[in-house]
Amino acid sequence: MDYAQVSKEHGGFMRFIQVSCLGASASSSRMLRAKAAGEESVLKEFPEATIMRPATMIGTEDRILNRWDSACLCCGCCCCYCQLPQG
Repeated sequence: MDYAQVSKEHGGFMRFIQVSCLGASASSSRMLRAKAAGEESVLKEFPEATIMRPATMIGTEDRILNRWDSACLCCGCCCCYCQLPQG
């Protein structure tokens, strides 16, 4: 489904913002090619659209930062220096 085309057909939008990904291009990985195709689709329907390309998206199901966050329960730090051997 082309969300940009559906949005254009139903109208009423003052601004269209697409959250893509840093490095999105037609010559990259499958995920980055999909992001680039999404950008192209949006810009075709909304030439004035804003395309955001953040480097990292963090959310409740984030597999990296949630692991760091739960690493130390004794002091709340994210890198757990308090459990490193002293010496």
